[in-house]
Amino acid sequence: MGSTPFYEFYARAPRLWGLSAITDQQIAGVIMFGLGNLIYFAAISVIFWRLLGNPADDEIEAIAPPFVG
Repeated sequence: MGSTPFYEFYARAPRLWGLSAITDQQIAGVIMFGLGNLIYFAAISVIFWRLLGNPADDEIEAIAPPFVG
């Protein structure tokens, strides 16, 4: 984590919620890191469950006629 703001303009900008520029920058970094990892976690979870699934179900799904509603 940085000890100084990344942008001089942001360091001089008015504070809306009373947070320092450093604290605001650190909170934003945690939020972006968390949301970014959630996307990867969701993708890996889908792949993992597909790998653990029953291959016979995949074969049945592949030869079944498409559903037309």
